[in-house]
Amino acid sequence: MAAAVVSLGVLALIIPTLADYTIYILNIIMIYSILAMGLNLVMGYAGQISLVNGAFFGIGAYASTLCVTAVGFSIVPSMLIAGIFTAMCGVVIGFPALRLSGHYLAMATLAANQAIQLVLTHWHSVTQGMHGLNHPTVSIYRWELTSNHRTFWLILAVTSALFVISHNIVNSHVGRGFTAVRDSEIAAEVFGIRRSMYKTLAFSLSGMYGGVAGSLYAVVVGYIHPSSFGLLEAVNHLAMLVLGGMGTLTGPIFGAVILIVLPELITGLAGFRALVTGVLILLFIIFVPQGVAGVLRQLVETRLARMPPSERKAEEERP
Repeated sequence: MAAAVVSLGVLALIIPTLADYTIYILNIIMIYSILAMGLNLVMGYAGQISLVNGAFFGIGAYASTLCVTAVGFSIVPSMLIAGIFTAMCGVVIGFPALRLSGHYLAMATLAANQAIQLVLTHWHSVTQGMHGLNHPTVSIYRWELTSNHRTFWLILAVTSALFVISHNIVNSHVGRGFTAVRDSEIAAEVFGIRRSMYKTLAFSLSGMYGGVAGSLYAVVVGYIHPSSFGLLEAVNHLAMLVLGGMGTLTGPIFGAVILIVLPELITGLAGFRALVTGVLILLFIIFVPQGVAGVLRQLVETRLARMPPSERKAEEERP
């Protein structure tokens, strides 16, 4: 608790001194961390292949924007509605997972992603089609989110809360159920674990995380378009898991940092940005399949193994 208070104090001093574009990048990193956290629950822990995360992202962005523009809700209830709605969509999209697995499930979720993007593109009366939707400036009570600096605190609070929720899920009986289904569905059924319930729940949680992230994305960018939520977006979310470490709590954050910051570091190679990113992902798959978080975890475990038993116990008990 004390560390959290100190960290907030340090952030309160540092954030106002940073440039607006730097804060914008930090906001985008946190939003994509949320997306990767949701995908991590369904792929990293439940072991279900999902290429529909881009659609969840888009549904959340459009649902939240329509709640603000058409209904007149503020950002907080709009974000909650977007999260709940995409969670329900996750339940529906998760039904194929009850009978499909492997590349068949990948094709089913890919088809769902493309179908939802087509709906966003052609449902002109609601989504304005290829014209896109503008997201107006919103406020939380009297705190108007008129700049990236002001939006930063909202996104930080939501990201922190969702990380804690993800941590609690993974370390609860639900997380253990996900892991059991991932490791062996037959063994899970033998031990009384209802794989259908856990698969559906995993897709629902992934949808909820994607919806909340989409809502925040609409606030930060101020304009949403169907082309922003296609297959490439879903592949980017998957790449974040590969780079950061699938099945680890901090992996989504590391992956989001790498995939968002990397293009900013190679701006001079604008024409080769996709190539550099693709080569990096390929190298990680070959040489670092456990991702950044997995490597760091191995380093910590190696260090603990080399310690004397008394020092090791004290280190493991340290909060």
